[in-house]
Amino acid sequence: MIRFEQIQLLEKKIDKAVELINLLKKENYTLKNAIQKSQTRMTELENLLEQFKGEQIKIEEGLINALTKLDQLEDEVSDTTPIGNMETAQTKTESDDEEQETKTEIETETNDEEQETDNEFRTSDSEESDLTDDQDINANDPPEKEIELDIF
Repeated sequence: MIRFEQIQLLEKKIDKAVELINLLKKENYTLKNAIQKSQTRMTELENLLEQFKGEQIKIEEGLINALTKLDQLEDEVSDTTPIGNMETAQTKTESDDEEQETKTEIETETNDEEQETDNEFRTSDSEESDLTDDQDINANDPPEKEIELDIF
């Protein structure tokens, strides 16, 4: 037969179970809200990332165009081409194929210029012995060297 004490014990266990269920429901609700907020924030960050990628592409294109124009200017100065030829060259550089060639040329010229600069500042033992005091060269001063930044 069931005693009164057993019923009271069962009632206490049921109350604890109800309390635990209510606590878990609250925790579940809180976690669902946190997930929703995290997903919203993640979507915002993904949108920002796409925006930054687009801006990065525009910046890169701007730099490439600026370098292309500088390269054209350098070519014009060194070649002293007539004005009619400059317009033709300008039209060619606006095409995608020409941009790729310009990138390659810039990289090649940069490498060539670095090698030339390195060669200019190398002195052989015989050249060092030819230096005189009249030249006002301090052996402790490092040679001035142009520094080129490789942004690609």
